[in-house]
Amino acid sequence: MSKADILRLPEYLGHIVQAIDRIHRYVDDLPELRAQVAALLDASKK
Repeated sequence: MSKADILRLPEYLGHIVQAIDRIHRYVDDLPELRAQVAALLDASKK
């Protein structure tokens, strides 16, 4: 990883967080998927 990559890491992580937020907003509008996504998130924390 180059120094430039390291300096851009916060930007990359910010884009990832924005994408996750968009996914959450989209899924919140789909009640039938909400439980499935919650289960996947819980499983990923183990």
